[in-house]
Amino acid sequence: MGVSQSGIDLNEPTTQHYIRIMFATAQVVVILSYALIFFKIKMKSDVENKVTVEKKEPFGQNAGETKSEEMTHMQYDTSELKNMLYSLLVGFVITTWTHSKWGYIQPLLFQSIMQPLNLATHAIFRIHVLGQADQQGDLKRPWKDDKPGAMFEDMKKKLDPDAAEKEEKKEQKKLKGAANKAAVKSRR
Repeated sequence: MGVSQSGIDLNEPTTQHYIRIMFATAQVVVILSYALIFFKIKMKSDVENKVTVEKKEPFGQNAGETKSEEMTHMQYDTSELKNMLYSLLVGFVITTWTHSKWGYIQPLLFQSIMQPLNLATHAIFRIHVLGQADQQGDLKRPWKDDKPGAMFEDMKKKLDPDAAEKEEKKEQKKLKGAANKAAVKSRR
């Protein structure tokens, strides 16, 4: 059921005022939650356990290549929290700009609901605030990528089960090619 079907008039100034307050409150609550999580990560100081993270190079000469990096749980959690904060700030800027430029109220309402919901369902919140065990299931590090493109990658894997093998063969060819180039350069 949409907002217009629920009988809420988004053009009414009082309703817009309450939605603005709700948006600001949601942003403050999420930022304070991030601060709490940051302090819990620092207090836990888990430098004993390590996780290997696969990262794709977004730019430069090695764009698209995947490299492995070993991090402690503390480093990994801090980097995930930083990514979440960056995502929150980008959403905040775009939403407030859209609202101030064109007067759209729906993005404020949407972000007021989605930001706290995304926080409450994220593994970092479930581990550090709710105290759930982080060694099994979907809470085991590295966490599944929650970015929009990850959903399409999962769908692609389900539709084409051989895609993983094809991708692995492609990666092996790239590695062999890189090794051959290095061997040729060393001979010169």
